[in-house]
Amino acid sequence: MAWAEFLCGPVAPESVRNWDRVLDGAIVPVNRGIAERASVLFNHTGRRSRSLPDCIIAATAILHGARLATLNRRDFEPFRRDGLEFA
Repeated sequence: MAWAEFLCGPVAPESVRNWDRVLDGAIVPVNRGIAERASVLFNHTGRRSRSLPDCIIAATAILHGARLATLNRRDFEPFRRDGLEFA
């Protein structure tokens, strides 16, 4: 989900290549567990319009013990109470 949002840009082709090398295939697919946690986050945060992608990203980070790196921290603050940590 995060990779899709990144690719929606605007982003230069060179940036895509650079980040693809940094990630080195470490993109985590959305599975049932992530979908279920994302739905809980969606309901815990007031069922905000257009927030499901953020819920999926947050759920992925929480379930994989990853810290979230984002320039849009404000949208992810509500998930801190559910265990989301920032890089």
